[in-house]
Amino acid sequence: MINLKTGEIRVNRELTLSPWFTFEDFKNTSFFDNHDGIKSIQLKEKQTIGNNSYFVSFFFRNSKLYAITLMLADMSISEKDEEHRKNLHDEVLRLNGIENGKAYSWGKIVSEYDKRSNSSEILIVYGN
Repeated sequence: MINLKTGEIRVNRELTLSPWFTFEDFKNTSFFDNHDGIKSIQLKEKQTIGNNSYFVSFFFRNSKLYAITLMLADMSISEKDEEHRKNLHDEVLRLNGIENGKAYSWGKIVSEYDKRSNSSEILIVYGN
């Protein structure tokens, strides 16, 4: 899923995100669609990473990749069961040997649920 030593995550054959990925790098991919580099960017299609499909979004800070969000897309979950997706995200991390909230030299990975927006995600934040 993610290289825990480097923080690299291969989204697909063309796109590998990492702590040193810049907005200029993104502009050179086929996913660039006149994005401004300020707002969150969501890839239009689901992406298969490891054994699961995810909705992938990310954003840049000062033209450098700051955070990636992954939301499991393999199942349909009603709004009232969104907390269940959080449990599935926790399980994905566990199965990949990732400790929820652990800090690495490049950043951290967190599975979180936000009650206000009723959404859950795996959040990868670069930098400490």
